[in-house]
Amino acid sequence: EQHAGGYSEPLIAPLHGLGLDYIAAGQTQAAIDVLRRAVDISRKIDGLFNDGQLPLLEPLVRCYTATDQMEAAERERLYSLRVADNAYGPDSVKDAPLLDRTAHWYSAADRNRTARQYYGRELTLLQKALGNNDLQLVEPLRGIAMTYRLEYLYGPEETPEQARASSGFGASFGTANPGNLDYSPANSRLDPTGEQALR
Repeated sequence: EQHAGGYSEPLIAPLHGLGLDYIAAGQTQAAIDVLRRAVDISRKIDGLFNDGQLPLLEPLVRCYTATDQMEAAERERLYSLRVADNAYGPDSVKDAPLLDRTAHWYSAADRNRTARQYYGRELTLLQKALGNNDLQLVEPLRGIAMTYRLEYLYGPEETPEQARASSGFGASFGTANPGNLDYSPANSRLDPTGEQALR
C-alpha cells in the first residue's frame, strides 16, 4: 500500500492469503472484508469478468454461506459462473468443476431442483465434449440422483413466493421449509429418474 497505493494489483495476492488465514482462524467476517477488497481491486484493474478473480470468489462464497449471508453467497456463486463462461466459453469443459460446485452448493441449501439444473448442464457439457462413456460423467449423474433422493426425503424446493412467506433461513434463501408439516415421504413417490441416472 505504501509503495503502490490502496488499489494496486500487487495487493491482490497478500489480501487473498490474509483472507485464507482469517478463514483458518475462524474469523469469517474479517475474511469477508479482506476477500471482498481483493475482488474489488481485481475487477477495477483487470475488468469485471477477468478469470483471475475466480480463486478469490470460492472462499468468499464459503464465508458468506458460513455467516448465513445467503443472498450474497448466491450472487457471487452465480457471478463466478458468468466469469468462467466469459473466460472459457459456455461450452468449455473448464466450466464443469464450477458447475459441479454450484450444483453441490444449491443441494446443500435444499434447493435440489435448482441443483439438478446445474448438474444437468454439467452433464450435457461433458457429453458434448467427451462422449457418453467418459468417467467424468459419473459425478453429475450421481448428483442428479442425489437431488431426487433428497427431494423425496425432505420435500420439494420452495418457490420464491413460498420462501418469502416462510421465516428464518428458508425466507432468505428459498430452501425447503424444515417446519413444513404438510410434507411426508409416505405421501410422495420417489422419482425413477434418479435411479436411471445411477444406472
